[in-house]
Amino acid sequence: MGGAKKWMMEQQERGYWNVPDKFVCPNCVSDYALKEQIKSKAVSNACSYCNRISRHSIAAAFDDFAKAILTGLQSEYGDPDNEGVGWDKGWVGEVIDTYDALFDEAGLDVVSEELRQDIIHSLGDHQWCQRDFYRLTPSRALEFGWQRFAGFIKHKARYVFLNVDDSALDEMDEDHIPVSKFLEILGSVINRLKLFEHIPSGTEIYRLRIHDASSSYSSASELGSPPEEVCIYPSRMSPAGIPMFYGAFDKATCVAETYKPDGKNHHGTFGHFKTIKDMLLLDLTKVPPTPSIFEPKSRDRRHNIAFLRSFIHDITRPVTKNGREHIDYVPTQVVSEYVRHVLKVRGRPLDGIVYQSSRKEGKTACVLFIDGSACVDKVTGRDREKLFLYQVSHSDFTNGSA
Repeated sequence: MGGAKKWMMEQQERGYWNVPDKFVCPNCVSDYALKEQIKSKAVSNACSYCNRISRHSIAAAFDDFAKAILTGLQSEYGDPDNEGVGWDKGWVGEVIDTYDALFDEAGLDVVSEELRQDIIHSLGDHQWCQRDFYRLTPSRALEFGWQRFAGFIKHKARYVFLNVDDSALDEMDEDHIPVSKFLEILGSVINRLKLFEHIPSGTEIYRLRIHDASSSYSSASELGSPPEEVCIYPSRMSPAGIPMFYGAFDKATCVAETYKPDGKNHHGTFGHFKTIKDMLLLDLTKVPPTPSIFEPKSRDRRHNIAFLRSFIHDITRPVTKNGREHIDYVPTQVVSEYVRHVLKVRGRPLDGIVYQSSRKEGKTACVLFIDGSACVDKVTGRDREKLFLYQVSHSDFTNGSA
């Protein structure tokens, strides 16, 4: 075998072609994971694409850069022929080229067209499809599991779903998550990502009660969690009949979450509470951004995070009060009860959930698993005491504005 042919076979076997005598620095790519890999492989003090020069090594050989890209791409994409994608005058299924896989799906951006073309030349204009083409990705399996779970408890069985065996529905589908197992799997994902927040004693939490001008409220029993007998309407995290404390960490978010302008004049009383004890909360705002496909250490976490971000967007979206809310709230209510009664952190139960406000962008709200007896006007040291009402303030909402 001649040297040239052997070289070509080696290039084909490794999956990318050599781009000789070129070096790329971290400033030339947008992806944080590729930036780190370039830094770790830096051997040149000059970049071939942005012409940056340094006394120190700042740029990696293009071959090392291409290998990092290919390794990331192959973690989620494969060759349509090898994955068994059908063909009938064209691929029977979603197949994309290298350009779309990198610059659309993976979101890669580079500093120059020269670098872009070198990447395409090196990796070749191959076609790609999802790895394990006939299976769901881990994140999609979780998303479909959530959709199935939500639909099942809304429209099939609500109180005995843990004992329902629905495995026969998808005997041939190894990605199927049984309804009875979804919460356990969700809890495992939450625990692996450590989405918990300790709230120290003395943390301020606001709660707003809207009322007419003839009413006046000033006590913890009136401004804290409502009594069981008046919990006749469902809320996002709690069904009718089960009191919980809904609040926010600032007054503006408290208003946005509580008050819906209707063009009429209303009065509102704020309860300014402080936590009496440390609390352990599930913090749904702590989900990190979905890791890059090019980050080797986060490939397992990538799908869990992608699912959780989709899941949280779903459970925190505004629900229209059109008479269906008692149905639409059911899935989040069941998740809330699971968090309250089953999910634990090293044996410790959780005290509530922090979530992104659906009405105040960039702000958070919370639900605490406490009833009115835990909201007090005076701290006496009893174990049940969780929130202390230290101040009351008032606001008028005139023609829909405070």
